[in-house]
Order: sequence, then C-alpha cells, then structure tokens
Amino acid sequence: MANMSYCRFENTKSDLADCVSALERIAYDNESISEREWNYAKQMRSWCESFIETFDDIDEEEININ
Repeated sequence: MANMSYCRFENTKSDLADCVSALERIAYDNESISEREWNYAKQMRSWCESFIETFDDIDEEEININ
C-alpha cells in the first residue's frame, strides 16, 4: 500500500529500521538472505545514498513546513 504524502516518512521509518536490523543479522549473525532480497537491498543502498545527498542539499531554514 502506498504511503500517504503526509505520513510517508513516518510510515517508512519502521520498515527501514527492520531492514537495518536484517542487514545487521546478515553481517554479524551469519543469517542468510535470498538472492532476490539481496538485489533489493543493493538497490535500497543506492536509494538511501540519494536520499542522504538530497537531504543534505536542503536548506532547513528555507524549507516550507506546514
């Protein structure tokens, strides 16, 4: 289900936290992951890098907050 624009970041936060926990289990507890899920994890890394770069470009003092 798509996130409503007014709560997309709030709704995505818990899913992203779950993904981080899964990566930690893969990295430190030798948990397995399917090839398909690994490919999506790699795509998410790219999106997260873009998110950080774009976020850093925002001048918080000029942002329009309702």
